[in-house]
Amino acid sequence: MSKRVSDYSYEELLNRALSSVKVSGGDRGVFNPPRISASIMGGTTIVSGFMDVVEYFNRDVKHVLSFLLKELGAAGTISGDKLILHGRYSGSSIENTLLKYAKTYVICPVCGSRDTYLTKERRITILVCTACGARTSISSRV
Repeated sequence: MSKRVSDYSYEELLNRALSSVKVSGGDRGVFNPPRISASIMGGTTIVSGFMDVVEYFNRDVKHVLSFLLKELGAAGTISGDKLILHGRYSGSSIENTLLKYAKTYVICPVCGSRDTYLTKERRITILVCTACGARTSISSRV
């Protein structure tokens, strides 16, 4: 014979409920990417710290680079851990573009976590949050 809900104490019910809840170690802290440093040498801009930002975002370097070059309207390459842009760009414009990337492709719009990954379903890019389980479609521009 099974017990009814009224046969349990409050603490027993609470413990049962808490034991069935999925606990995630999601990163819900403040979004604070590493800083980049841009220096202009002639007609090129050298960005130090770019690979640190890509690693912080946990995204493919080609995807981030493609977005950045398209948004800035620039040509560029990666040399070691530096990004070399052909043209003169301020550090703030590069940082703002990287933040735009993060808002679109990294940060969960539901819970604000950066603990996410990208997946493709048919031709639609989906941002999947491992912290809250949200699935958000992204208009793919890259």
